Amino acid sequence: GFINKLPHHLVQAFRSTLEESKYADIIIHVVDASNNDRDLQMETVYKTLKSLGCENKPIITVYNKIDKDVLLPLPNDEVAYSEVSVSAKTGQGIDNMLISIEELLKTFKKKMKVLIPYSEGKMVDFIHGKCDILSEDHTEIGYVFEFYSNDEISNRLSAYEITEI
Repeated sequence: GFINKLPHHLVQAFRSTLEESKYADIIIHVVDASNNDRDLQMETVYKTLKSLGCENKPIITVYNKIDKDVLLPLPNDEVAYSEVSVSAKTGQGIDNMLISIEELLKTFKKKMKVLIPYSEGKMVDFIHGKCDILSEDHTEIGYVFEFYSNDEISNRLSAYEITEI
C-alpha cells in the first residue's frame, strides 16, 4: 500500500529494491484488512509486481489486522495462490498462514521413492538431513524412503529411485 502514496521519483528509487521480487520463489502479500483503501492498494501492488515481471510468481495474500472489526473481501483466486487472515497482534491465523506456505513449498518439490542399500549410510544421513520424509521402511536389501525433494536432491538420488518393490 505504501507504493501508492509515494511520489513517482521515490518509486523509481525503490525500484531496485522491489526488483528483488524477481528472485523470490513465493511472494507474501500482506494487506491491512482494516484499511478502507485496501482494494486500491492491492491493485497497485499487483500492477507493480507485473511491471517487475513477477505476475507469474505464486502469491499468498495475508489479510492482517483481523482482530479489528473488518469485512474481508471475497477470495480472489485469479491473483493469489491462497489467501489467509491473520492478526499479527494476537497471533490468530498465523498457523493457517504457515500451513499455506508449507503447502505451496511442497508444490515446488518432487515426490520420490528410493531404495538405499544398507552399505550407503551416508546417503541415509543425507536424506534425513535434506528431505521431507513421508515414510521409511527396512527391507532385506536396504532402506526404502518416500519423501519430497528439490531438483538438486532428486538428481543426486536418481540412481536409487524406484517405482515399486
